Amino acid sequence: MLHFKSYFKFLCRNKLYSLVNVVGLSASLMFVILIASYAVNELQTDAFQENADQIYIMCNEERAGSAYQIGGILKYRYPEIEQVCAVTWVSYSGDIPIEIADSKLNATIMATDSTLLDMFSFKILSGDRANLLTTQQEMVISESFARKAFGNQDPIGRAIILKDSLSYTVSGVIEDFKNSIFKSPDIIMGSEVMIHFNPSVISDSFGNAGASEIFIRSSQGDNLKAKEDEIVDFLKTFFWVYQQDIYKKVDFMPIREFYFSDKNSSHNLNSNDKTMLTVLVLIAMLILTFAIINYINLTVAQTGFRAKEMSARRLFGASSSGLFMKMILESTLLCFVAFSIALFLAFFIEPHANRLINIDILLSSNFTIGWGIMSAIFVVMLGVISGIIPAIIISKFKPIDIVKGSFTFKSKMVFSKVFITIQSVITIILIASSLTIYNQVEHLITSDYGYNHKAIIDIPNTSISSQSNQFRDRLRTLPSVKSVGFTMGTPLDRGNNNTANVVGVEGSISFQTLVSDSATIKMLGIEFLKDNNLAQRGYWVNEETLRRLNATDSLSSFKCKGWGSDVRVAGVIKDFHMGDLVSYGGSKTPLLLDIRDNITYPWSILVEIQGDLVSGYRDVENVFKEFSDGLEFNGAYIDQSIEQIYSEQRRIQTIMVLFSIVAILISSLGLLAISSYFIQQRSREIAVRKVFGSTTRQVLTKIIWEFMRLVVVAFFIGAPIVWYMMDRWLSEFPHRIDMSIGILLTAGLFNLLIALLTIYWQSSVAANTNPTKSMMK
Repeated sequence: MLHFKSYFKFLCRNKLYSLVNVVGLSASLMFVILIASYAVNELQTDAFQENADQIYIMCNEERAGSAYQIGGILKYRYPEIEQVCAVTWVSYSGDIPIEIADSKLNATIMATDSTLLDMFSFKILSGDRANLLTTQQEMVISESFARKAFGNQDPIGRAIILKDSLSYTVSGVIEDFKNSIFKSPDIIMGSEVMIHFNPSVISDSFGNAGASEIFIRSSQGDNLKAKEDEIVDFLKTFFWVYQQDIYKKVDFMPIREFYFSDKNSSHNLNSNDKTMLTVLVLIAMLILTFAIINYINLTVAQTGFRAKEMSARRLFGASSSGLFMKMILESTLLCFVAFSIALFLAFFIEPHANRLINIDILLSSNFTIGWGIMSAIFVVMLGVISGIIPAIIISKFKPIDIVKGSFTFKSKMVFSKVFITIQSVITIILIASSLTIYNQVEHLITSDYGYNHKAIIDIPNTSISSQSNQFRDRLRTLPSVKSVGFTMGTPLDRGNNNTANVVGVEGSISFQTLVSDSATIKMLGIEFLKDNNLAQRGYWVNEETLRRLNATDSLSSFKCKGWGSDVRVAGVIKDFHMGDLVSYGGSKTPLLLDIRDNITYPWSILVEIQGDLVSGYRDVENVFKEFSDGLEFNGAYIDQSIEQIYSEQRRIQTIMVLFSIVAILISSLGLLAISSYFIQQRSREIAVRKVFGSTTRQVLTKIIWEFMRLVVVAFFIGAPIVWYMMDRWLSEFPHRIDMSIGILLTAGLFNLLIALLTIYWQSSVAANTNPTKSMMK
């Protein structure tokens, strides 16, 4: 039986060694546990759907989304299609006011077919699954919304009022959607509800050609994708977006592939970047590898301290294989302790990590018996890998050398030096990448969009549409409010889209249209270039529209096929950016702007604040609650909305910073290991140098330079790598910063400083040690 008593004594005597090993492994394993759990959850998105391998989402060459009725038409024609389900949202701004008894709440409402609950395996908590969503006056609510709206009361049979007078009955409660491409709605209703909100979405005219996601379940064994070209030809016979060659392809994408697809541009479907997920996993494994090598380095560095113990065991009959196994078991024990600490830290940090980087790790959902078995196997493998090199070295010791006092253990440390250099290269890459990503995100947020978006609150007008004028008049009396405007669309949300074939112009033009009052135009600072002084209503066009029409600013009208009358041009405005700089930064947008002051039902109410922005927001919120009977305020500063759009880039930024910190920690531990090893082996050489006249400063400089040159070499290796990587990443952004040599120098100098601080303490101790003590060892 192998005993660990001597190992525990060794750990207690070498507290720094023990602390460094446990901290390094625990920190690394914590990240591995969190990222592994996150990766497993992401890769299992919609895996719980019973027919996931038969369910597709209909896409074109650019994105998912089609006309609501298209799925039903395809099912009628193609027997390969077993079932279809169209999904849309009552409001893409998210919030719809509802009434329950005497209270008002905001809710997100999904409108869909009754086939949703048959096609997908979402769990029903209350209600008869077979009969849910089959009648127009019923709705299904989510578990979380049921708690929010009804507390501990049973919601089944309770009434919910929409638009002041539309009464619906709760017939079921569904579990919140988790680990799915669907974002979890508060309420699910039949598509007939769209008649009261946006009838064009479900009309047979297919005018709203991209407002719905079409899910299709094929028959078992049928190859639906083989029909894509045939279906395109069929759609060209009646569907205008294919007739006008706006879209030329149909792509039936499996839902589990769609989650990681670049065609997932919907604001109401979840998505992820598989490349970024892969990068996260690779970085986590790299950090774990750093920790393992550091453990090996530190253990080998301490070899001399355990030589006598091992020689005594050999003299008392222990075999080299027994010593080998003892080292492996010691390594496994340490890994088990580190893993236990890491698991505790992972559970503790999980909620903070979820909030910090806006992801769902869901560690507890993976905590199963199978997960426990896999974890045990992983710890054993980790222990073997970590302990095998020290075990080989120690098991080869010759007891007679130690007894005679002639034992020495020397190494050129080539492997350790190479690894320290690689560590420094990775650290420099992570630091430089973090700085580049930070600067790029700040550039996106602070870029000139061509219109004023400072101090403007955008209030979606879904809650007080019948009182819009009174609400505006009341806001204008506030000292903190500079102006109030009505608009149907904003530059950030891009308004509405009208794609048309213009007479005399080859191909179609996708116009964005905004309808705004003069207060909105003045608030946004739209610049007028030419006024045609029309006596009648007309559209203002931007410079990009003129370019697409091959026209000059003298253009007075143009004709679009199917639009009836000519489009009169009221004048020309200067180009400004529509949408965000990531999704829409690659091309300029043709714009038709309708300026009129008689907007009855604006989509948004814009409020320009003067003075303190916080108190101004609070003033507007209080007035809103007066008109909405206390409904939660859903307005937001446009600046905040712009920043929110780049949350994905912010998340990448935060993740890179975290990994940079961990890489610095692990790299420092590596330097600590190799410097300890180096100084231990060269203590006599240092003593001789001091005896022959070298000063402490000279000795200290020589020791430090042994390591600093590794960091310098790492900089010259890492700099071109990170330049290439970040330049490729930045090339994906039409609005981008330029790579800067300053970022590389900052990363290199910071890494150099960390390395210097790490090894200075041990080096100074060695340089100041009395030479007599070193010579007597």
